Amino acid sequence: RMSRLGVLILLVGVFIKLIVCQAPPRGVHFLGKGYNQVTGNPEGDPGKFGGVDPGIQDTRSIIQLTYARNKLTSDLRYKVPDQVFYGPRESCTESAVLSVVYSSESYQRGLKESVETSYSGGFMKGVLEVSFSASQRFAEMKKHTSDEKKVFFQSKNECLYGTARLRLESARSEKFKVTKSFRDAICSLPLHDTNAFMRFIDTWGTDFIDLVKLGSKETNRSEESETSFLEDVSKEVGGGFSAGGSYKLHSGSLKVDMESIRTSLISRKAQSHNRKTLKSGTKDNPEPIHLRLTSIHGVLTDNYFEGMKCPGISSMFPVAEKMKTALMGYPIWKKLSKPTGRIIRLPVAWPRGTYGLPKTNTGCPNDGTWHSGWRKHDTETNNWWSHPLHFPVNSYWKNDIYQHFCTKTDTTGYSNWPEGEYCIYKSKICPNDFEEGWIKWDDEDSNNKNMNGGYRPDMVATRDTIIFYCCRNDGHATNGIDLPMTSPFYLFPIKDYCQKVNGMKSTLEYFRFDCEDSSNKNRVGGLVPYHGTSNRDHTIHYCYYTRDLPVIQDCGADPSYIGARTIKTKDGRSFNAYCEMGWTYFSQRFDGTVNFFRNWAEYKNGFGNAKAEHFVGLDNIVSLLKQGNYKLRIDLIAWFTKTHKYAEYTTFRVADGSDKYRLTIGGYSGTAGDSMSGHNNMRFSTHDQDNDAWPFGNCAATYTGAWWYNSCHFSNLFGVYNRHPVCPRFAQCIAWYKWPGNLVAGRDNYWYSFPIFTMKIIRK
Repeated sequence: RMSRLGVLILLVGVFIKLIVCQAPPRGVHFLGKGYNQVTGNPEGDPGKFGGVDPGIQDTRSIIQLTYARNKLTSDLRYKVPDQVFYGPRESCTESAVLSVVYSSESYQRGLKESVETSYSGGFMKGVLEVSFSASQRFAEMKKHTSDEKKVFFQSKNECLYGTARLRLESARSEKFKVTKSFRDAICSLPLHDTNAFMRFIDTWGTDFIDLVKLGSKETNRSEESETSFLEDVSKEVGGGFSAGGSYKLHSGSLKVDMESIRTSLISRKAQSHNRKTLKSGTKDNPEPIHLRLTSIHGVLTDNYFEGMKCPGISSMFPVAEKMKTALMGYPIWKKLSKPTGRIIRLPVAWPRGTYGLPKTNTGCPNDGTWHSGWRKHDTETNNWWSHPLHFPVNSYWKNDIYQHFCTKTDTTGYSNWPEGEYCIYKSKICPNDFEEGWIKWDDEDSNNKNMNGGYRPDMVATRDTIIFYCCRNDGHATNGIDLPMTSPFYLFPIKDYCQKVNGMKSTLEYFRFDCEDSSNKNRVGGLVPYHGTSNRDHTIHYCYYTRDLPVIQDCGADPSYIGARTIKTKDGRSFNAYCEMGWTYFSQRFDGTVNFFRNWAEYKNGFGNAKAEHFVGLDNIVSLLKQGNYKLRIDLIAWFTKTHKYAEYTTFRVADGSDKYRLTIGGYSGTAGDSMSGHNNMRFSTHDQDNDAWPFGNCAATYTGAWWYNSCHFSNLFGVYNRHPVCPRFAQCIAWYKWPGNLVAGRDNYWYSFPIFTMKIIRK
C-alpha cells in the first residue's frame, strides 16, 4: 500500500501539473491583438535596448479567445485557446541575418522581414508603403541616413522557441467571434464621420496579429560616415559599381550596388567595437520575433459578429466599406509619405595623394587642381617617337624635348589609387601601395642647354636629369580601374601594354631620347615605367587615354554624359555637339569670342567649337530633327543679376536647304516670354542671302545677324555680342524682345543685349 507521504507527493504533482496546464504558453496572448503598421516597429521603443513592438495594441483584443475545449499542447504542459494552434520547441533554433541600412527605405525593408502581411496590396497598399514610418525609432534612423549621411551595418541573431497562429481557416465553421470591447467600439462609430474611423484605427490598429513566432533576438549595429563607407566599399566590393552621372562638382561618379557588398564586410563592421546592441525576449520570457498580420477589415463580416450585431445594422457591409475607405486614406490623414531610397555614389575624382602626370596636347586633366611645369632635355640629334604622340605641340624635336608635367599638390580625394600595373610621377611622397623608382637621363654634354620652369614633380635637374616615379604592379592590367573621364590623360605602363581604365580607350605611345653618346651614364633604379630594352637611349612608353564613346545619334542616347562628343545621325552626317543630361546643344554664346555675323555657307556648315561659342550648322540641325520629334529649349541669362529664364517649344522643325531651312515652331511654355512664334514659317537669312519677309531691305544686314527673320524680328540671338547690357544700336544685339518687363530704363527690350544664351533640343 502507498504511504501517506507517497499519496501526498502524488497529489502535489497532479496539482502542480493542473496549475501549469491552466496557463497558456507565454506570448500566445499576442494573437488576435490589434497592430498598427504605421506606428509599429519590431525593434521596439527608442530609449530602450529592444523591447516590445510599439505597434502591438496590447490592451486591444480583437479576436475572442476561448478555452471551452480544454486543448493542451502536445507536451501536455500548456492550455491552448480553442482558436489557436501552438507548436513548441524545446531548444533554440538559431538564424542570423546580415544587412546594410543606408536609407529610410532600406530600414523599412529590413523591418518588413519581421512583420509580414497576409495581403500584398489592394486597399492596404498605402498602409504597406508607409509601414513603421510613424515610429520614433524610424524617425531617428531616417535622420541618421538622410540628413547625417550615415551607413549602418547590422547582424541579427534570433532564437525561435515556438510558433502560435490563429486557425483562421476554421473561423467560419467554428464561429470565431470578435471581442465585446471591439464590437462596442465598432458599433459606436458614426458612418458619416471619417475622422472617427481614423481615430479608431489609431486606437485599435490597422491589422490584427494572426501568427506570432516567439523567441529572443539580438541585433548588433554599427555606424560609419558615408566617406568611410565608400573607402571600405571601393576596396572590397570589386565590381559593385555602375555609372552614376555627375556628382559633387565632378562630371562622373560610380553608384554603389548595395546588394553586392560582401557579407564578410558587413559581419566585421557589425561586430566592431562601437556597436550598439538591441535585445528582446529570453527563453523564460519570449517575445514576438516575427508577426503575421491580417487587415482589421477582415473581421468586419457578419460571421464574426453573429449574435452581436450593432443596433440598427442588419449587415456589417457598410461598416466594412467605410473602414476600407478609412484604411486607404489613413497614411494621408497621418501626413506620412513613402520612405525614400538613397543612391550612394563615389565621385570619380583623381585619387588621394600628391603626384604628377605627363601633360597631353589638350592640357592638364579637367577634374581637380593641377599645376603645370616643364623640363627641357638637351639631347643628341636623333630623337624619335611614335605616331601618334599626344605631347603638347611644339615641345619635341630631333635634338631637344620639353617634358611637360601636371602635378597635383593637395592630398585630397575620395579614394586611394586602385591595384594595377602602372606608374605616375612622384611628388613629395608616393601614394599608398606604390613603390618608388627613378630614371636618370645623361643629357647632351656639349653646350648643354637644359632648363626647367613651373611646378614639377620630384626630380634632380642639373646638366643631367633624374625623375622619380611611383609605380605599382600589385594587380592585373586587364582589370579595369576607375579614373575621371572628362579629358585625355597619360599614365605610364610597367610593361609594353597599358593598364585598362574603365570607359577609356588607350593608345601605347613612346618617345626615344637620344642621350649622350660619349661615356653614357643613363641609369634606372627601383620600379619604373617601361623604357625599352636598353638604358643606352631611354625609350619611355606612355599610355594615352581618351573617352571610349560609342557612336550616338543625339545626346539623348547617353544622358549621363556632359561634354563635347561626336554625333552621327541616321543619314550619316557626323559632327561635334555639346551634350548635357540628354540635351543636344546646337548653339551657345557666353563671351563674344566667336563672330556670328557670317555668310550663308558658314551657317549652312556650322562654325566654332562645341566646347565654346558655336553654331552646329543648319544642315546638321536638319539631319538631327529628321530622326524624331524634338522640343527646343532656349535659356537666357541677364547681366549683373544673373537672372535666368527659359523658353521651351514642343513643336520645332527646320526644313532642308531647298526650302531655305524654313522654321516651324510652336507650343511655347516657360518664363522668358515667347519671342519665337513670330518667326514661325520663316526662312533663314544671312547678310548675303535675303530670305526674309521685309520688303524694304535685308534684315540680316540691317540688324547685323542671321536668323529666321520675318520683317524683322522679336529675337535676334545671332546678333552682335555687346559687352554691356545696353545695345549701342537699336535691335542689332542679342535680343529677346518678349522678356518680362523692361530691361533698359525708358526703352524697350530691343535696346538690351543678353550676355549668355543656349539653344538645345531633346526628344519628346
